[in-house]
Amino acid sequence: MATNLNGLVYEALSPNHFASFFYAEYEVPTRRLTYVNAGHNPPIVLRNRSGEYQAMRLEVGGGLLGLFRESSYCQATVALESGDLVIAYTDGLSEATNLQGQQWGEDRLIRTAKTCSGLNLSAADTVDALLEAVSTFARGARQQDDIALVILRVS
Repeated sequence: MATNLNGLVYEALSPNHFASFFYAEYEVPTRRLTYVNAGHNPPIVLRNRSGEYQAMRLEVGGGLLGLFRESSYCQATVALESGDLVIAYTDGLSEATNLQGQQWGEDRLIRTAKTCSGLNLSAADTVDALLEAVSTFARGARQQDDIALVILRVS
């Protein structure tokens, strides 16, 4: 699918234009997430192991869509566990800046998500909490990019 999509994007866009892409399918009964990442910010799987959090990045896939006529992609599957938090986001979130020109960054994203996970917030409440945290950080600063955020909480 990603290889075919790459060809379509290559034909549709003018030279030096491209798109990032992340696609995943989640199987509830097996808790398996199969995905392909085409140059997108790697979504993060946040796993709590007795109070110690692991952050795993979903990086497998290939390059940006539309950059080259011929590109190949591969998929990966990750076994999720009860309590895992999957955070998929655009760079508008991690690159949100404050009035001092500092970026919110992935470290703040992960720290805030750990707090949400520890509070056992729902996926919807986690989205709200993360967006509120980045808004508080950037208060008053004009943002250069849009923000998209998807949360999956495994129960």
